[in-house]
Amino acid sequence: SIRAFDFDQLNQRVRVESDGTVRLPLLDTVTVAGRTLHDVEQELTRRLGDYMYDPHVSVFVEEYRSQQVSVEGAVQKPGLINETGRNLTVLDSIAAAGGMTPEAGTVITFLPTSSRRLTNAAGGDPACSGAAARDEVADDTPLVVNTAELDDDTRRAFFSLPVREGDVVRVQTAGNFYTTGWFDKPGAYPLHAGLTLRAAVAEAEGFSFPAKTDDVHIYRAGPNGKTQLLRVNYDQIAALKAPDVVLRDGDVVDVAGSGAKMVPWAAYKFLTTVVHIGYKAATGSAA
Repeated sequence: SIRAFDFDQLNQRVRVESDGTVRLPLLDTVTVAGRTLHDVEQELTRRLGDYMYDPHVSVFVEEYRSQQVSVEGAVQKPGLINETGRNLTVLDSIAAAGGMTPEAGTVITFLPTSSRRLTNAAGGDPACSGAAARDEVADDTPLVVNTAELDDDTRRAFFSLPVREGDVVRVQTAGNFYTTGWFDKPGAYPLHAGLTLRAAVAEAEGFSFPAKTDDVHIYRAGPNGKTQLLRVNYDQIAALKAPDVVLRDGDVVDVAGSGAKMVPWAAYKFLTTVVHIGYKAATGSAA
C-alpha cells in the first residue's frame, strides 16, 4: 500500500505484477522488485515532486504471495518449497528444506530465473523480496559461492539474497580428501563441512611411527589449475600452539617418513617379523 500526504490519488493498494512493477496514477510504471522500501519511497517522492512541493510518501508491504523455490543437493528435504507471507532469502529456503545434511560442503550455487538488480538492504526493509545484496545477478547466470572463503559481512549478504518464484538453490556436497604416506590407513575419505587436519588424521587412524609430523604437506588445487603446497607443523597444531587447517574438497594430505625414526622402526618391524615367524614355526612343529 502507498500513502502520500495531501495527494489522495496515490493513496491506494496496488499489486506487484509478474515483471516486478506497479502502475500508479500520474507516475506511470515503477519497478519495485529487488528494491528496498526506502528506495521505492525515494523514487516515488522524486517523481511526485513534479506535481507538488515537498511530497511525503510511505510504502508498506501488506501481503507476500506464495513463492515456489527449488532447493537441491545436500539438504534434508530436497525439492520444491512453498512459502507465503514473508520475504524469502537463500538462508530461508535452505532452512525450509530442513537445513543442510552432514555431507554438505561450503559451496552453494544460486540460480535466479530472471535478471534483476539486487540492491543493498542497508536503507530499509525490502519491498518485494528478501534482504538484498550488493550486485547484479544476470539472467540465468548461476552464482557459485564458497562461503568458507567469505568474510562475515559478505557471507551474511550472500545468505540474505532474495529468492523468487522459480529460483534454484543448490547446496553442494563437501566432496573428498585424500591421505597418503605414513598414515595407518591412507586412502580417500568423505569431507565434512569444516573438517580440520586433526580430524582428518583421526579419520585415517593416526600417523604411523615413522611419520615426520612436524612437516605435513597439503596439496590443494589453486587458481588456474595450479597446485598449491601448504606445509604444516602438525606437532604445533596438536599442542594447540598453531591454528588448525580446514581442509577443502580434493585436498591431498601427505606425510613423509622421518629419517631419525626410520632406523628404530625398521628394527622393530624386523624383530616382530622374526618373532612372528618363530611363533608360527613353533606352533607348526607342535602340531
